[in-house]
Amino acid sequence: MMSNCNVVVVYLLLVPFLFAGATDWLKVGSKKDLDFLQLPLIPHHENIKRRRNMMKADIVELDVLYQGYGTHYIDLWVGTPPQRQTLIVGTDFHLSGFPCSTCNNCGKHKENVFDELSSASFTQVPCNMCEAGTRCKSGTTSRYCDLHMSYADGSSWYAYEARDVAHVGLRNQTLLFDSSKDESVKSTSLSFKFLFGCQTKVTGLFATRLADGVLGMNKNFATLWSQMYRQRALKDKSFSLCFARQAINDGERVKAGAMTLGGYDERLHFTPILYSKATSATGDSDNFHLQIRAIYLRDGAGGEYAKAVNTNSKIIPLNISESSLSSHLFTIVSRSSETYLPASFGIPFKKAFYKLTGKDYTHSSIMMTESQVRALPTIILQIVGDVEGNKEMYHNPSTLPETAAVSINAEHPYDVLLAIPPSHYMERVESSMVFIAGLYFDDDKEPIIGANSMMGHDIHFDVKENRIGWAESGCDYHAHKHAFDTKEDQDSTNMRKAINSDANKGCSEWYCYHTIINAVFGSIFTVIIIGVFGNRFLRDNRFFYKPVVKSEYEMQDFTP
Repeated sequence: MMSNCNVVVVYLLLVPFLFAGATDWLKVGSKKDLDFLQLPLIPHHENIKRRRNMMKADIVELDVLYQGYGTHYIDLWVGTPPQRQTLIVGTDFHLSGFPCSTCNNCGKHKENVFDELSSASFTQVPCNMCEAGTRCKSGTTSRYCDLHMSYADGSSWYAYEARDVAHVGLRNQTLLFDSSKDESVKSTSLSFKFLFGCQTKVTGLFATRLADGVLGMNKNFATLWSQMYRQRALKDKSFSLCFARQAINDGERVKAGAMTLGGYDERLHFTPILYSKATSATGDSDNFHLQIRAIYLRDGAGGEYAKAVNTNSKIIPLNISESSLSSHLFTIVSRSSETYLPASFGIPFKKAFYKLTGKDYTHSSIMMTESQVRALPTIILQIVGDVEGNKEMYHNPSTLPETAAVSINAEHPYDVLLAIPPSHYMERVESSMVFIAGLYFDDDKEPIIGANSMMGHDIHFDVKENRIGWAESGCDYHAHKHAFDTKEDQDSTNMRKAINSDANKGCSEWYCYHTIINAVFGSIFTVIIIGVFGNRFLRDNRFFYKPVVKSEYEMQDFTP
């Protein structure tokens, strides 16, 4: 009789082959799980169309971002049953808020306000538990955590702190919900408890914009990404915004892009990512700031990217002192359609612009063809880089991506070049051939990098490492997702075909006998092992049994 040791050895030799076959089968039709959550951007005019039809359809899109008027929007589903709220994505906002049923003077949002009374999971934050509110205030019937936000453009909103379940997710782009039944969202969306401002009054642009409210996305604890991270819905303290590169900036009718929560998706990138420092401003540690080391103008022959397509294209560094540049911090403001630089930068900029074009730089309306717009200079900002971090990624300067400053400034090769082409800083007026420049020189407003400068880049806001990543990108989420899904579906189809093909081919005489013998002896070995060692293993079950303990994340209750 075969010894027990031999039986164990032979059986263990068979296990890898059996396991390999099982794992190959499990791979069929599977999708790659990612550690980040990606949300698509779609044109703003779809927002109007969907609002007209939102009460007619039982299946609606989940967590869609819009880009219109230079401002970017996201659909956030809040409540039980969920109600859609369209929110402006603001990298300079720390609080999120949208109109509730008691909101006064809410303009176009009146028919789309959040009906908190219809949500079974809605709660008003008690006065002794205010988190984001500055004070506890007494109302006509109760006390509440009072919120008031005002902005430089004169807009403002008033609200009280509230919590409700919010849903975000990419895994299933349809929200299957029957409003006639009191049940949870039937989708693979990610749910978490969301702290926000239930607005009671709005003024200024908040009363006229199509968006319902605002979505805070700076570094504050109350922002969307921070709340998700603290509830373990995200693995990383970061997110990225990818604004689609436009042939011509049409304002309202801009193309799609993507927002990624918990990281960035390099499959969207044209160039590898390169990081700049995220500098903190005195008295403003929540917003994303950066420093600019130099500014250049390159003639239109150089193209729209950081790397010139024509090596003979002329480039002019602006005559701005290093001390003047270093004395200013530039805030990234995704909700602004324009970019603002200090007034003192205007004179050298206009001189260089005239030298390259023979025309004055003006903010007056100008009638131009698209080819004439593309012939204007490309603005290049040299942003102070995260030298140590970039060196870890690119040990040899010769391997730096095309967005590195090594091609322009050899003394600071690890700086980042941000190219702003004329098709982005020149905005078309409606559907006409009239354009207005969207780069301003103004001391009345803080220097900001707006959406027109962010276009054509996937920008990674890495809060944990205190840095900002830049990669040139088309940000074409829909084409990227279709290509990726098609490839995975094709891979699954090919694997199924291969398995079916092998099953239908028949087998050689030796192979068939070999397979039968393996099956017979495998069964015999299994019976022997159970009979000889079964009692011993059952007595000492440490080898086969381990208590199943749910992780802290699995035990966490995200439902109200």
